[in-house]
Amino acid sequence: MSLKISRHLRSGPGGTERSAEARRAIALPPGLGEAHSSLGQILQYRLRWVESHEAFERGIALSPDYATGHHWYSYDLMMRNRWDEAITEMERAKQLDPLSEIIVTSLGFAYDGAERPGEAEAQFDQARAIAPDHPLTLSFGFSTTCCRETIRRPRPTTGDTWWRPEGTVPTPP
Repeated sequence: MSLKISRHLRSGPGGTERSAEARRAIALPPGLGEAHSSLGQILQYRLRWVESHEAFERGIALSPDYATGHHWYSYDLMMRNRWDEAITEMERAKQLDPLSEIIVTSLGFAYDGAERPGEAEAQFDQARAIAPDHPLTLSFGFSTTCCRETIRRPRPTTGDTWWRPEGTVPTPP
């Protein structure tokens, strides 16, 4: 179910229909947390911050052992500059799926955002061991270890964007 819903993250025509399809998917199995987490991802993509946050929380409450739900929710928290909570969620995702290269790399990204470079580097090392040639491993590892001093900006304050130039997208509340 979740993979079918996640496929609707693609941009293009039919965005309203895609959101409606995701809501119908949740209506069918109301207790399936994976569907709520997928809806949260869609809503986040559509910049509907409050609704996406609620969907992620509902998804985790219903399916606390769904690693991807914790992974996606962690990014929601990172965008809100809630780094410690984001790390806790990403660590839970890693506990549930310790061999997921994207989760291990994302945990490194969370540590780096929280200005914990030693822990970030350890996660990038683990990700390189899991999937040494994966582009995500290479890009996050390269950008944080090789270019740290040249690209480092002051830590954003609550409400600031952290991965896009300021002013290009509304930020979560």
